[in-house]
Amino acid sequence: HTHTHVQTSQMQAAGFKAEQDFCEALREQGVPDAALFPALRVPLWTRAPPPKERWHKDFVLVEVPRERARHLRRGEIDLLVVCTRGIFVLEIKNWTGRLELGRGGQWLQHRNNGETVDHGNVLELLSAKAQSLVEHLAQHGLAVDPSAVHAHVAFVQRRLELDPALQRLGAVLPAVQTLAFVASFQESLLQRLQAWLPPVLRGGGLARADVQKVVDILQHTCGTWDVLRVIDASTAETEAESGAEEGERITGDFLGLVSVPASARDPSPLLQPTLRWQVDRNHTASVTFLSDRSAPGWFAWLLRSSSSGTSPSAPQAALTPRGDSRGGAGGGSSSGHNSWLQALVSLWRGQPAAAEQAVPLHTLLPPDQQPHGPCIFYVRFHPVGQAEPHDYPCHLVHTLTLSPVGRH
Repeated sequence: HTHTHVQTSQMQAAGFKAEQDFCEALREQGVPDAALFPALRVPLWTRAPPPKERWHKDFVLVEVPRERARHLRRGEIDLLVVCTRGIFVLEIKNWTGRLELGRGGQWLQHRNNGETVDHGNVLELLSAKAQSLVEHLAQHGLAVDPSAVHAHVAFVQRRLELDPALQRLGAVLPAVQTLAFVASFQESLLQRLQAWLPPVLRGGGLARADVQKVVDILQHTCGTWDVLRVIDASTAETEAESGAEEGERITGDFLGLVSVPASARDPSPLLQPTLRWQVDRNHTASVTFLSDRSAPGWFAWLLRSSSSGTSPSAPQAALTPRGDSRGGAGGGSSSGHNSWLQALVSLWRGQPAAAEQAVPLHTLLPPDQQPHGPCIFYVRFHPVGQAEPHDYPCHLVHTLTLSPVGRH
């Protein structure tokens, strides 16, 4: 079981790096950051599909059954690119081995270790996500011609042998074609000038004004995943001494904090309710949990009363404001009166702090949920693909990165 978990974690890490490298390659071609939306989550479209002739030829149209719609309600798009050429919905695969198309349309990956994995119909799933994106934009007042939306499954490993039946699908990009696809985003001067023309005069795509509208809608209504960096308990002390506190990367949804009284007969955090978290995602990019991660230091995470909340033994959290936040017009004072409390209040009120601020962890909870007496804090987090949320001891959590838009 441990070996399988390690293998899965390694494959997820490799897939995440492939997506990062893909984004970086697009940036090198001149695609701005504002046009790139990695790990985008769009509510699944479940209405009756439009007439088939209205959809781009690369789409495989399906009406998603309700039982699958629930599972895909937060379907993730690996990477979305928005430009005047259109909206590109990309599934990025770092697979190796051999991939064949099964009789039922499923994609069967024969890995180099002899294992065969049934991935279902990847293109069908991606098409459902693309359709949901069009519907989501329409619900927010922007009608996008489906012919301007392009769904592609992009493979980045040359070591993958692709079934010829899959290669014939226009929406499937083998590794060589993926390189050409990325290079196509480098625009010539003529292409930049043509981008100012209406889409009807340049063969389709999006008007420049519509590109900005799409970006605005996605930025304000669609989240990505929250990311938790968890440190292995067996190596926490060694990692703390070396400064290598990155740990395992877990994606999912942050649900809140859990406090367990030190005097509890059953110390299981699962028996405790989720506590509300008073940090605004729109202005806080990440939270770093500060503590002594060695075994003896673990006991320092017993929080006593609020009067001892500022003592060295109290758990601390460093709040990092979003990099794109704009500061106040008057310029901040660096005097001692700008306390951690003022910084925290400014974050709650939507006034981002100028720099990372460390605050006692219990102050991030509303007054009616403040712990009384010694307790231990946990982060309640729902990993992607897991049926139930998990509780992670705060002293083994390094960083929590927050999506601007949390799950509803």
